Amino acid sequence: MAGRPKRRARLKREARRARRNASAAWKEQHKRAVKEWQDSRHAILGFREIPPQDNDLSGLDFTGRDLEGANFKGANLEGANFSRAFLDRADFRGANLKNADFTNARAWNANFQKADASWASFRGATMFDAHFRGSTVAVADFQQADLSGAWFYDADLEGANLQDSWMRGVNFTGANLFGANLEGADLKHAVFFQADLRKAKGLTPEQKADYEGQGAII
Repeated sequence: MAGRPKRRARLKREARRARRNASAAWKEQHKRAVKEWQDSRHAILGFREIPPQDNDLSGLDFTGRDLEGANFKGANLEGANFSRAFLDRADFRGANLKNADFTNARAWNANFQKADASWASFRGATMFDAHFRGSTVAVADFQQADLSGAWFYDADLEGANLQDSWMRGVNFTGANLFGANLEGADLKHAVFFQADLRKAKGLTPEQKADYEGQGAII
């Protein structure tokens, strides 16, 4: 009987030691997994949020991934490949998307506010109601993209290629479209209040008169 308290105390010490060892092993395993992920330069399927310390995702390949609702806020995604990816409601606010590839991606209601997508390709993408407020998409390629209902309020689209795109109901209020290519774009019901359309290509005289009447700079 006298040995039972000692035995219980020993078992408790062993249990605590086992928990500490298990916790240390888990932390080391997690650390290795994160490092392998970063070094391998390709994405893990199905993640929904990126830890702040792991936000350098430049050059990663997300081709065809299902990333609905993914949180890329503030991430470095320069040169990342999102072609044919499913990105509905994904959050790219403040992200670095320079030279990123969104060719034929689907990004309904995705949020690109204040992101820098200079030189990025959105060719053939479907982006209904996407939000680009205050974003930089200078010299970006939106050829044949469907951005119906999207918001480009105060966005920088200088030199962007919007040729043959669907831009019905898009709000370009205060946007910079200096030198943008709008040839063949469907701009029905688009809003250009205080937008800069100087040297924009592809606008008919009727469209110029209409947008100037809205307060655009022609």
